[in-house]
Amino acid sequence: MRTNLILLLILFFSSSISLANGPTSVVRETVDKVMDTLMNIEGSPDRKWRIIAKTISPTFDFKSLSQRTIESEWREATSQDKKKLIDYFSQYLEDIYRTKMTGFVPSKIDYIGEQIRKERAIVDSLVYSSGKKYLVSYRLKIKDGDWYIYDIFFDDKSIVDNWKEVFGAIIKSEGLDGLLNKMELKIIDSPKKDVQDFK
Repeated sequence: MRTNLILLLILFFSSSISLANGPTSVVRETVDKVMDTLMNIEGSPDRKWRIIAKTISPTFDFKSLSQRTIESEWREATSQDKKKLIDYFSQYLEDIYRTKMTGFVPSKIDYIGEQIRKERAIVDSLVYSSGKKYLVSYRLKIKDGDWYIYDIFFDDKSIVDNWKEVFGAIIKSEGLDGLLNKMELKIIDSPKKDVQDFK
């Protein structure tokens, strides 16, 4: 589970696709920048994370992620709660990324397929690590003239579907306020656990 989450997070935080280039070429360029920072940039881990955060923070559509994860509750949420959810998802994922990425770098990443259909795109990749091969598939859509990732499939398992199950159970038992409180507490406490630890 730990390796799977690490691989997802590497690719999760490295995928904004500009229309000026093909989806695969820009994914490759962005992943290379993240890997170069991890392996070659001198300085403290905090300095590396600041560099990586600057690269990845504008690249993911956290509004779509939040909306897709809680679905019907999103429609009923206030504007303030929606803003909190977007902000918390962003911070929460960055915290997970920091703790899970330490000492891990894939040995190889191959981009094996690209499909573009109107405002949607799919980019398939193979990630090699510790003698194993993993299929990671990006789901992207156009927003304000750029491609952004809104879901990732790891060996045919959707990260959004996983979060729907975990966060949906919290909303069912504690409401949207309960989910917001849990996310806020995990961010404040600098979480060292993954999404499954919400259960």
